[in-house]
Amino acid sequence: MLEKFKDSKTYRIVTGLAKSATFAFALSIVFFAYEVYKEQRQEMQNNEHFEETVKQLDEVRQSLSTRFLGTFPNYLTEINRVFEKLQLQDTVIIFEDVLYYGIKSRPLEFRKFNQMLINHSRQGGKVIVAYYSNHSTFPMNSVFHRMVLEGRISSNYIPNIQKEKYAYLSESKERSVEYGRQVDSLITEKYFVRTRDDDRKAAENAVQGYLTNIMLEEDTIVQTETDIVINRLCHQLDTIRHFYLGNGKTLDEIHFADYEKMYSDMTDCIAEFYEYHGIELIPLNEYLTMSCWLIKPANNSRTTEAILAFPSKYASDEIGFYSQDLSFADYITKMLEGVRGGMVKQHVGKK
Repeated sequence: MLEKFKDSKTYRIVTGLAKSATFAFALSIVFFAYEVYKEQRQEMQNNEHFEETVKQLDEVRQSLSTRFLGTFPNYLTEINRVFEKLQLQDTVIIFEDVLYYGIKSRPLEFRKFNQMLINHSRQGGKVIVAYYSNHSTFPMNSVFHRMVLEGRISSNYIPNIQKEKYAYLSESKERSVEYGRQVDSLITEKYFVRTRDDDRKAAENAVQGYLTNIMLEEDTIVQTETDIVINRLCHQLDTIRHFYLGNGKTLDEIHFADYEKMYSDMTDCIAEFYEYHGIELIPLNEYLTMSCWLIKPANNSRTTEAILAFPSKYASDEIGFYSQDLSFADYITKMLEGVRGGMVKQHVGKK
């Protein structure tokens, strides 16, 4: 009976359909593989086109007279790239809110920057640095104090600090500077402790960040006199950091005042170092609306280059720009003339 079924028309139809289905399935796999191949090839072509587009856009960006560099501290590397082009006849004009710019976030860039700066001055190049002075008669009016406060105390507590200080001073009949200092110290320390206790691990990491970010590379071979000079500065700054935050202190033994004194001593140390090596210093008693690093060539054979950083309320939000625009150079030069004029007036007034 089976033999009869194999010879029947029904068997031949079923067998044919089976073979056709197998062929169709195989053919569908081939088509599927081809479609996958096409998609992958198209994706590769798209990626190549995308990469080429990115490359072209980057070339356009590099050709712009003014371009965005990113947020702090990433643009510190760009400052050094500009300073690597320094020539002896060039004039360097710098406006910084603090002289230790990048000392914790990019310690090796800080070292490299100062090495080029000192080397230029020691060789006879002109270097002018205007900076915010940390000395103030009343901490509450000190921008330096506020900058340290915002770096060491949670931003959630800043409004509370201001309200409490205002309440204490407005309700009291005492109007002496000393009373203001005491109020300021008590309230600031209270919220410094709260911030520390909110996240003790973060506070420990912050301390360790200062103590372990040494600005000296152990394998650096001292080759020039400038290397020796910079090593001396870095050792002095490391000594200051360890004096206030190290030396076996526990986290609870470190106070807000330790940070403020540390930054103050660092500023004084760098200022004395700059002055000793022939850098013209212009201490300012007002907060800078921007920081900038300008190189003015002695002639028109090269382009004026500048890095500009515009700060917001908190230092981490600073944004950097590179510019060859002469209007920026003119503006920075006028700023310099303005602060120099202010210093002359102050000096005449004192007489």
